[in-house]
Amino acid sequence: MEAGIGRAEPQAPWDRAIELEPGRYKRLAQIVGRVNRADGDDPLSTARAVTLDWLRTKKRWKISDSQAISDRPVQIEDDASTRALAIESSPGLWAIRCDDPCTEVAGRQWRVELVLADMGPDRQPAVACTLCAFVPAGVDSTISSPAVPAVVGMLAQRAGLEDAGRALDGQPWEVDAPRDLDTLIQIIESKMRSVSVIVASTPRNGTPLIEPQRLARQFAGLAIVAVVSPDAAQDLTLRYGRGHGVFGDAIRIYRVGFDPDADDRFRHPLYVGQSWRHRLPTAQKQMKFVAMSDTVDRRDGNKDLPSFALIRGIAADRRLRSAITGPSLPATSTQDFAADIAVLRDAAQGWERMALDEEQRAQAAEEAKRQAQARLYAYTGQIRRLEEELNRLRAAPPLDFTRPVDELEEWAEENFTGRMIITPKASRAAASVPDYADPELLLRCCALLAQEYWEMKVMGGADHLAKCRAKEAELGVRISPTGEAVDTRQYAGEYRVSWEGTTYKLDMHVAGSDSRDRRQGLRIYFSWDDQQQLVIVGHLPTHLTSTHT
Repeated sequence: MEAGIGRAEPQAPWDRAIELEPGRYKRLAQIVGRVNRADGDDPLSTARAVTLDWLRTKKRWKISDSQAISDRPVQIEDDASTRALAIESSPGLWAIRCDDPCTEVAGRQWRVELVLADMGPDRQPAVACTLCAFVPAGVDSTISSPAVPAVVGMLAQRAGLEDAGRALDGQPWEVDAPRDLDTLIQIIESKMRSVSVIVASTPRNGTPLIEPQRLARQFAGLAIVAVVSPDAAQDLTLRYGRGHGVFGDAIRIYRVGFDPDADDRFRHPLYVGQSWRHRLPTAQKQMKFVAMSDTVDRRDGNKDLPSFALIRGIAADRRLRSAITGPSLPATSTQDFAADIAVLRDAAQGWERMALDEEQRAQAAEEAKRQAQARLYAYTGQIRRLEEELNRLRAAPPLDFTRPVDELEEWAEENFTGRMIITPKASRAAASVPDYADPELLLRCCALLAQEYWEMKVMGGADHLAKCRAKEAELGVRISPTGEAVDTRQYAGEYRVSWEGTTYKLDMHVAGSDSRDRRQGLRIYFSWDDQQQLVIVGHLPTHLTSTHT
């Protein structure tokens, strides 16, 4: 299952084209980072100089230094009025907006906005670069492989762009020592990082899937790239289990918001050399797509740094206030005053339109939710019948109870679709006991939950209850409530598990051996989801903490 990417679907989410809404700009990437103060006394000026170099050399705009820092807004168009550049400068703030036509699709427009902000004497200056696309009605509204603006890599390499305290400078981070691995794990699990972490493992024999320097250069400014030694990869996989680990000549992308206890392993794609070495361009394209998606999927447009439009309004407001409250009226033309007032009026109208749009979207979303709920109820019976047929077909050969405990999640998925979920938290707990004394009994107890127990809960009746109790006696275990520990505040976190956005209380368990030896004891803590008719396994095979322990 881990040889490729995704669930072996014919088309994974990162293979699909991005759909644009005609008449509206869509954010495709929004890289937010810090500029390293160590690079100079005035890192903001350094970042601005790098951006101007990009505008002059890559975008072919003739911009003077005086224009770049003028206290008046700069608006430039090319002779054909197909390209436009706007610059806003105000104390502590500097922003550009660059519009270019797409060379591949007539009518499509690219927009790059870049904002620099001084965050105060004790904080690193911040930079945000946003890539948007726009199409009018009647133009192809799909994009398959957008590219990150080159200015992002230039800032990363020349201005010291950082995220989560790590440089995004296009150099691989070599991770081998335990201290470095601990730091890597902290960053992977950090809720503060805003970019993907790409971890490439190096095989003990042979060559890595992608040469580390080349991989890091490709993601300069876009992702943290770590290269782990074979020993570090082994320790990382022991911590997260096979479902979230990385090993051999492979690369895994740990996406923003990574939660090893709740995330489906397929959310963090793994590229293994055996499957991808002969089609590296496709793998690299997919990795770039995932990393770009990570920058916008969980971000509000103005949450981290103000947008160009907001900075334009701030600059205009400051100019007007300065003119009105200054010791004497400046020699500013009436045209300039009118222009600044127009900017503020446009901003107000823009916010009003946005509010109306959001209200309409909320109403549409509510209606869509009602329709989706109706469809869900209509399809639930059909899905259940298909799952039962699938399980019947899978059940034709005898179940394999010899699988190792670190493959428990995959084993359950292969055999008990729609009946039982082994959550990532449970899978990690199982993998942490690789020398468990009786893995076959553990798998048979899981099968008990997915078969006899599930049928008793769904179908009811004395016969199914008797079959379940007989199977418990055959295996020498008992299914019963967990006890008071599940509601004891100091232990509550152990007895909770998240799955697909819902938190479940592990109020039931399968109890076997009461031995406190991790290799000998047997407990399977689970919850029954009556709405989905699903067994949610949250921990196994060891005991959780209780008043008795």
